[in-house]
This record gives sequence, C-alpha cells and structure tokens, in this order.
Amino acid sequence: MAARRTMSRSDGKGALDGDARKALAAINAEDLTALTCALIDIPSRTGEEERCARFLVEYMRTQGLEATYQEVDVNRGNAIGAIRGTGAGATLLLILAGWGLGFVQFGRVAQSPGAQDAAGAAQNTPAAEPAAPAPARPAAPPPAQVNPALVMLDRLTDSVLGAVSVYANRRARFQGPDDCNALAEALVAVEGHWITYNAQGKPRDLVLDDRRAARDQSLYARVDTVETHFDQTSCPRP
Repeated sequence: MAARRTMSRSDGKGALDGDARKALAAINAEDLTALTCALIDIPSRTGEEERCARFLVEYMRTQGLEATYQEVDVNRGNAIGAIRGTGAGATLLLILAGWGLGFVQFGRVAQSPGAQDAAGAAQNTPAAEPAAPAPARPAAPPPAQVNPALVMLDRLTDSVLGAVSVYANRRARFQGPDDCNALAEALVAVEGHWITYNAQGKPRDLVLDDRRAARDQSLYARVDTVETHFDQTSCPRP
C-alpha cells in the first residue's frame, strides 16, 4: 500500500503516533546543536555533498550505528545508518532530505516542517497540533564530556578524506598529460590537508581510542596511495 502523508488537521488526525513521539523525546538538544554546528562547518552545496555525508557516516559510527556511504554521483552521496533491533517490533525509517524530516512506519508518513534550503528560503509544512505528553521516563545520564582536541581531529580527518575523494575522482577521469594540472591540484590539496592534520590535529598528549587509531592508520594509507599513484604518472610534481 502506498505511503500517505498525515498532515496537521483541525481534528487532530495528523498528530504523531506514540512511537514517533518517543523517538522525538529521546533527542538531546545539546547534542543536536553540537552536531548541527559541526555540519555547518562543512561546505555542502548542491552537487558537493560527499564530505558532509562522509562526516555523518563517521558520526553515526561513533554513536554505535552501522553506517555506510552510498555514492550517487561524483561528489554526491547518501549517509545511511541502521540500528538493529530484536526483529520482533516494527521497522522505523527516519528520512532527512531537502523537503524536511519524516518518520515512516506501518505505511504512514508523518512529516515535520520543511528544512531550509541552501538559498535560505524556508518551505514549511503546517505544524502538527500539540500531542499528548510522552510517558515519564528515567532521567538520561549526563552527556559525556567532549574533548575539543578530538573534535578538531575528527574535523581535520574529514578534510583529508574530502581531498582524497576529490583526487580519486580526478584519477578516474585521468587520460594523460592534458589532465596533469587537475590531478596536481588535487594532490596539493591532499598534501595540504594531511600536513594540517598532523600539525594541528595530533598534539603530543592526545591519546587516541582504538577506533581513531585505526582510522589514523587508514588515513595514512590513503594519502600514501595518492602519492604513489601521482609518482607513477608522467605528470611533473607541483
């Protein structure tokens, strides 16, 4: 059966159901604000969303989700995350896209106000009428303190990954000497971000957890692959 959107109506039929209200009640405003600020720092204009999507993949993994990056086009892709349940309940799908935010469950869609687009024009859907208060739940434990150095490291990691991705795209289109300038430009970006990553993102007293330590080794391997490939071309070093 095709999904239908349940919008706000005077008779209250557009209100979110109990499961959706519980999901919304679990959102931590401070964590959401911090995540929003981090996303704002990543340029993600239309057609250039890859870095932002990859950042979200890494963020979801830190929150315990199974996360993957789905490539759609050059510099464009989707961040997909999943939380496995027991299989005994319903499946809840959270959609975040240009038109807004929605929950899909049992063939029904409840849509929130539309998201603001890159031009700054907000297209809002009618707001849902106030729902009944969610049942009382135990107080959540205080949020873990965020280490600013690790936040900086994660952001610099995203910058390196973005530059490596650009190089990979240009490498795929490389045909010969006429493409050397574009490839060299991408190499310079990779090297620049890598230098910044090591100079500013890894102070001597910073202790990496197992996940970040493994990511650090993976990042080194990716940058090394870029350098090796460029040296194998006939292009002069920039």
